[in-house]
Amino acid sequence: MTSQGNLAIIQDRDRDVHDVYSRHMKRTQVYLTEAQDRRLAELAAERGVSKASALRWALDASLETGDIEGQDRAVILSTAGLLADYPDWPEWQRRVRGRTAAERLDEAM
Repeated sequence: MTSQGNLAIIQDRDRDVHDVYSRHMKRTQVYLTEAQDRRLAELAAERGVSKASALRWALDASLETGDIEGQDRAVILSTAGLLADYPDWPEWQRRVRGRTAAERLDEAM
């Protein structure tokens, strides 16, 4: 495919994305202090999303307009089973600590 063909695909995809946003969201412009912008960038980096998405999340949380619990639940569910091959907490503790205090006391008596 020529570079012109690639450009046409990118432009079509960008137009489709813009079309989705323009149908479901209202575009607005805000002024942020440097500290707000810096913290917004940090939040976006922590979540692995754009600053715009992080701002929408923060507004939803603050204004109680979104399904924050649903979003949090989705994050938890997306990580479920991630460490399925790892031992559970009590088993891990036994491996790390060895014998329990009760077992050590019983042995000493």
